Amino acid sequence: MRLGKLTPEELDKYIFNNLGSKRAETVAGAGLGIDCAEIKTDGNIILTSDPITGAVKDIGVLSIHISANDIAAAGGEPYVCMLTVLMDKDSTGEDVGVIMEGASAIATELDIEIVGGHTEFTDAVSRPVVFCTMFGKRNGEFEKVQTGDKVYITKHLGIEGITILVNDCADRLKLSGFELSEAKGFGKLLSVLPESRIAMNAGVSAMHDITEGGIIGAIEELEGAIGHKVKTNLNNVPVHPLTKKITSQLKLDVMTLIGSGSMLIVTGNGDKLMLAMRDAGIECTLIGEVK
Repeated sequence: MRLGKLTPEELDKYIFNNLGSKRAETVAGAGLGIDCAEIKTDGNIILTSDPITGAVKDIGVLSIHISANDIAAAGGEPYVCMLTVLMDKDSTGEDVGVIMEGASAIATELDIEIVGGHTEFTDAVSRPVVFCTMFGKRNGEFEKVQTGDKVYITKHLGIEGITILVNDCADRLKLSGFELSEAKGFGKLLSVLPESRIAMNAGVSAMHDITEGGIIGAIEELEGAIGHKVKTNLNNVPVHPLTKKITSQLKLDVMTLIGSGSMLIVTGNGDKLMLAMRDAGIECTLIGEVK
């Protein structure tokens, strides 16, 4: 059993070697005895914070993706973050290293620097929990929401949910080796930064990434955010055949399955948006309208 902080040697080995992409904005980042980061900026900062509690494997990967997606949905570009990693008492320094390696790999891929945070072993949790606080810069301004604006969804439902299920519950799934490999590939679709950039360039009224509560929860949250009702046709919402198969086997509702990796986009520039998404190879489907 282990409680308390990592040793300085462990911090060097497992934390400070896994800090993602080095950013020019960082004045002071993560380091031994450094409790605060300092970031220089010339404009507004977008902030978000999220815990990852529902996954076991790839928790570091998800921590970066989920918070970066929140920034993307706000029309921003994530650039630095802080991680708080709480490990259960039976975990090891090597376990911390695995989490940080996953987080660092995605942070590097998305050009994000991990500038600090906190890591400790504690009996307050029964499995690892990771909190990510992400900082972003605005990547343009939203247009005013108008009655008649169309609502689109990118990719397909349940990407995050399937990623978690095939990693943590593979022994409960009746899938061929090919199907399992394909489902694990959903993890490559978790970022909504590409569609956010395209949407902001095309002209967009609002965006909302699909997280807990799935498409049902996301639509309700979108309505609250824009102050309008949205009429949707859920029959048009794209669902991958493997997602249907896995949710059927586990008796889960695909419409409420946690769904990071898909974005709801509200726009009056639908033709421009669809063309740009098609050129980028991103599936984009019309599912509703602002009333």
